[in-house]
This record gives sequence, structure tokens and C-alpha cells, in this order.
Amino acid sequence: MFKIIFNKSSRKYSFEKRVNNEKNAFSVHGNLEQVTESAINFGIDQEELLSAYVSMRENCHTEADFGINGKFIFSK
Repeated sequence: MFKIIFNKSSRKYSFEKRVNNEKNAFSVHGNLEQVTESAINFGIDQEELLSAYVSMRENCHTEADFGINGKFIFSK
């Protein structure tokens, strides 16, 4: 499972890969470009990321979840 989180107070993003629900099995923090690059390196499609970012922005959400296959699931 993958997760992208936007921290409103610091205005920074983080990308997390979780293995067996273990939080922060892999984590990258930084600006949108750094997080996007890390997500693409883990196999998440750029179109899926764009869909997640648009969904997050339109709904004022701070988290987006991706499945094992890297497909965007939902934002909250």
C-alpha cells in the first residue's frame, strides 16, 4: 500500500510505502516534485498521481491511497 500525505501546516508532502501495514516502511518528505519522483520510482503511474492530486485538491483532502499495483484508490 502506498500513501501520499499533504501536511497543511508545513505545506510539505510525504510519500509512504507500507509493508504488512507497517507504517513508514519507506518514507520520503519534501516538495511535490520530490514526492512525485519517488512515487514514480516505485511504479506509480504519472496519470494516477495526477488523478490523485486533482482529487485531493478538489475535495480539500490531505491523503491519497494507492493499491499494491500502484493504482489510485481514494483520497481523504
